[in-house]
Amino acid sequence: SPDGTVLHASVGGFGSLRPRPVIVEDSPYSPDVNTLSWLGTSYNYVELQWRGTGLSQGALSTTGPADQRDLSAFLGWTCRQPWSSGKLGYYGFSASAIVAYNTMHLPMPCVKAAALMAGSVDLYRDLLDIGGIPNLAAGAYVEAAIGAPTLLASGQRLHDDPASSPETLLGYPRAAVDVLSHTTEDAFWRQRTFRGDRDRIPILADTSF
Repeated sequence: SPDGTVLHASVGGFGSLRPRPVIVEDSPYSPDVNTLSWLGTSYNYVELQWRGTGLSQGALSTTGPADQRDLSAFLGWTCRQPWSSGKLGYYGFSASAIVAYNTMHLPMPCVKAAALMAGSVDLYRDLLDIGGIPNLAAGAYVEAAIGAPTLLASGQRLHDDPASSPETLLGYPRAAVDVLSHTTEDAFWRQRTFRGDRDRIPILADTSF
């Protein structure tokens, strides 16, 4: 990533990994690339794991500036790979849709279209404080759903990259403190909100919060 954090991703495709358009997802739920294989044989697939989740280094950023820079840089990296035709599609569901919305004010290299399912353009108003009513149960559920696969991967992390474990594990309570300490839609939340579509990417948006 731009700040040197090493992120984990998996790449797959039908048969030999020859150049094809690539479907990208950036998810904190530590999915395997096979979760995108239903999209068919005409594409290659890439699943990126957010910093501080799964086997990626760093601390959880909750779709903040670090996650946004990661996604922008990763799309550029993906576009240049020998198994990429130079045309990318972005797929997101829930968290992986939200981070895409939040990143669109930055360059989204080579992305021709996006399908963003159950996403939100305003994390504070749409999910965590709906109509002024705190909805912290949703935030707690998401953090648990993100943390569980990271915990399951801790043995592999300790084997492959033990130095990254403390920062990653401490990232979860820090993220919870951040959410609980920002009780109005302040600068913290405005950094985690849709701020425009720099590249005018066509979006299929299906359902929402």
